[in-house]
Amino acid sequence: MAKQQFYIPICVDNLAQYFAFGFITPACVFPFKNHMPDEFSLQPQRIPLHSKPSAANKIPRAGLQRSRDEDENLKSALVIVSLDVSKLEKSEGSQWFYLSDLLPIYLISEIIFQDEDAFEHFEYLTNITGRVSKDLCDSIKYRKLGFEKLFQTDVSVCLSDVDNYRAPLKFDKHSLLKMSGYGAALALSYVMAKNAEVANDAFKALASLGTLLFSSYQNIV
Repeated sequence: MAKQQFYIPICVDNLAQYFAFGFITPACVFPFKNHMPDEFSLQPQRIPLHSKPSAANKIPRAGLQRSRDEDENLKSALVIVSLDVSKLEKSEGSQWFYLSDLLPIYLISEIIFQDEDAFEHFEYLTNITGRVSKDLCDSIKYRKLGFEKLFQTDVSVCLSDVDNYRAPLKFDKHSLLKMSGYGAALALSYVMAKNAEVANDAFKALASLGTLLFSSYQNIV
């Protein structure tokens, strides 16, 4: 089946953490200590996905309001990805889709920020601090206009009203942290592999260990 474009509302502070980790995760397995309230908090065991907004079908504001209720200075963004619909779950009686898995950051094609301040905050948390590869940041298109018109004006529509999904995930926070450590070791060995044949062979051996780990995520690419 052909891929479809989906929009994901995320608090900018959380988005920067996802970039540092390499994956977008459900809120219940957020790999860092402080997950700021946003739409993910309303459905903590999965990643909420919205079809491309139209005049008749805009994105609910419930997640934006959750962030504002926490701190009026929190900023939001819309992440745009293209995914195979047949690999996703659809909430019964609604137009929302969900992913009960990890979403690799490299699948992001574009980010629409709430405003200029939101973009500058993201730039500081990722690129300027050096936590995220500049090449990764530069590979994504950024927009700082048109955010508000994609959302409903009524705050009362809430994702948590759709259903109360509680299916267990295939992974937990501990396994994610182990995977993050594996990624860091792999990156370090890649740098070393440029300087010696033995290190190059070690890098290939280490990289092969990750084949099984990441194979489950290829279904959504």
